Amino acid sequence: MAKTLRFRKDRDYKGKPKEYKHTYRIVPEDASDLCLFTCDVMGHVASRETNFLDPAGEPGFSMRPNRKIMPTQWFVKDAAGVDIGSIGQAMLSKGKWVGLDAFKNEAFRVIDSESRVDKIGKSLFGGSTSQYSIIQEDRIAATTEKEPREKTTKKGIRGFLQAFATPSDWVLRFPEDEVHLDLRLVVPAMILLIDITVALDAID
Repeated sequence: MAKTLRFRKDRDYKGKPKEYKHTYRIVPEDASDLCLFTCDVMGHVASRETNFLDPAGEPGFSMRPNRKIMPTQWFVKDAAGVDIGSIGQAMLSKGKWVGLDAFKNEAFRVIDSESRVDKIGKSLFGGSTSQYSIIQEDRIAATTEKEPREKTTKKGIRGFLQAFATPSDWVLRFPEDEVHLDLRLVVPAMILLIDITVALDAID
């Protein structure tokens, strides 16, 4: 498993249907020319099926909501229709999203890792949460935060303008020790986190 994955969010409307919103390309930081998964988001990710392509551009797996109106769970299946697991919202317990394996056992949980002080400070200046953690039981299995695609090397006003103009993506980092996470569940959970939780947080 790659230690760092970048969720590149771009828009390429050419040849896409009118309900097309954007495209995610999940690439390892140390091999940016390799795309592990690709998906086009159509309409609202919460209510539409999302298909993920493998590095060869072939169907890899898909994510489908349990219903179109106010869904509470998203089922993940491989290209043959075999259950991989599901992603659900953690409405009444700690966390934002919960990943369950095919046997309905909890595989991971996405939680807000920022402190209350950080939240208050950001809310005062119109900011939103920019850090989350993926936990397995009581240990951190990965962390994610928004980072610019390229680090600026210039100083002063030029450096500021360069950093301001550089697109940012959500980056998922895994610890050095071995982590057993199925990316076919983690990647859909990240898409839901970015397009639902983060998007709503930015509006508040």
